[in-house]
Amino acid sequence: MTDCGQTRKLTRAKLVVLGGQNCGKTGKARQTAINECVGSAASSLESSIRWGDGFLLMYSITDRCSFESISRLKRLIDHSKQTLGIPTVIVANKSDMENGRVVRTEEGQSLASDLRCHFYELSVAEGSSAVEAAFAQLVREVRLEFCRHLLAMDKRSRVLQVRHALRNKLTRSKTMQW
Repeated sequence: MTDCGQTRKLTRAKLVVLGGQNCGKTGKARQTAINECVGSAASSLESSIRWGDGFLLMYSITDRCSFESISRLKRLIDHSKQTLGIPTVIVANKSDMENGRVVRTEEGQSLASDLRCHFYELSVAEGSSAVEAAFAQLVREVRLEFCRHLLAMDKRSRVLQVRHALRNKLTRSKTMQW
């Protein structure tokens, strides 16, 4: 594990797979699957988003609606997490079904670029190596975000320590003058 120059390490990453129905979330990957939010499922979706450290957004190249839901899901993640840059990977599934393709590879790549996400086009049905590569990328991004967070916390801690030391020194100076 990357330790970011710290003794603390990321020991576990909470990854969430999101996407529309029938896009292949539960195929061979056997990962946590959350359907697109509809009605009461919205609160479950939001709680899954709050829980997650990284997100794999999946759509089917044979289903334009599942592709169009990706932008909404990414906005919901950014809104729920109240920040941009949450580790996210976009996966276009069912590349083995070229005859039924309605979403071009270039559209997926463009969307991923616009949303600042990595992009993978694969077929979960054909094998797990591409799925593993997508998850490995997501884990790397979660680790990097963890390191950035630690560095920011350490910097904030140092600033607070200096501020406290200066305040104590000023307080001592004032009491000595009286």
